[in-house]
Amino acid sequence: MKLPGTPLCLTVLGGLLLLGQGAAQPVYLAPLQSLPEFETRPSTGWNLRTAIQARTNVVPLLQPEPQAGLLYAKAFAYYDQYRVAELYWTQGAWRFGYRYEVAERYAGNRAAAQLYLEASAGELNPATGGQVQVSMNRTALNRWWVDYMGRTPLPNAELRYQVGLSLGVMRRLQQGVLTGQKEGSVFHGDMRLDSTLGVPAEVRGGWFWTTHAELSLQTAQGWGLQVRGENLFSGVHVHRAQRIEARIVADQLEPDADGFLHTTPAVAGRVEIVSLNRRVQPLWEITFWSLQPQPTLALTAQHHFDWRYSVGVFQRRHWLRLWLPQPAIEVGWRHGQFELVLLAEPRAPSQARQLAIQVSQRW
Repeated sequence: MKLPGTPLCLTVLGGLLLLGQGAAQPVYLAPLQSLPEFETRPSTGWNLRTAIQARTNVVPLLQPEPQAGLLYAKAFAYYDQYRVAELYWTQGAWRFGYRYEVAERYAGNRAAAQLYLEASAGELNPATGGQVQVSMNRTALNRWWVDYMGRTPLPNAELRYQVGLSLGVMRRLQQGVLTGQKEGSVFHGDMRLDSTLGVPAEVRGGWFWTTHAELSLQTAQGWGLQVRGENLFSGVHVHRAQRIEARIVADQLEPDADGFLHTTPAVAGRVEIVSLNRRVQPLWEITFWSLQPQPTLALTAQHHFDWRYSVGVFQRRHWLRLWLPQPAIEVGWRHGQFELVLLAEPRAPSQARQLAIQVSQRW
């Protein structure tokens, strides 16, 4: 389900990177881990988790349609979303998990966001123009993963390390790039899109693998440092996909529910069947924390496609984090084996450009 008001492709025909990079951009997967681990994980048990997150800097997520006449002022525009359902088993130092996830990301420049706003409002503004550059990255997959955590005692400290591997089936992969020029009420550009949509599953043959690792130092004085990396080494292979290359000339753009823009009068180009080999976009996270005095204070820097930073206060049953540079407040609550995490911008829900919820239950 697409959240109302999100950049359906931030503009034309589903996303795409800069000309020359084409569809060789890294694949977007949802993060495996959402919280730093300050405490020892349970030795044995099941954990069921579901999560959804959406972020954009264009229009409010719950806004049905952008208003006519809006002008986009930022230099860069994006929308990303993921949905995860996961079940995993912890046995001593080992964890074994399965998850289904859907992720999508659109990113473009100012002209791309402006074109999206005008297309969503139903009319191109002849007073605006510029060079449009926009990318799309969409995945749906089944993933099986395993990781191992070891410990090494040090003088007045403990070193913890974790290594893991994911293997999975790629149910959907869509990537591409579009560049073009909007002049007055006319848009013309070049589009390249690689997509598994329309290819029968029995011949598509998509699979992937990734690795993740973590290194943590916990001192006797109560402070700690954790460095975590996901998708450090990875590979994605799709045996058969459609490659669509087109020249677009249009004076009317109409968004549809699948993240594309229909254009009239003309889209001219070609479609061919190709095999795809990709890598997954790495995720890096560095966290520094102090356990003394209570509550725990934690500072985090995270890079996926862009940089995000947080400062948080954690207690055993609840926590609070502030995320920057796009401000958002994360609130977590734990009762027994149940855990709830909410994230939103400090503004009215109808105006929020970041929303997230995560629910998990251990037993």
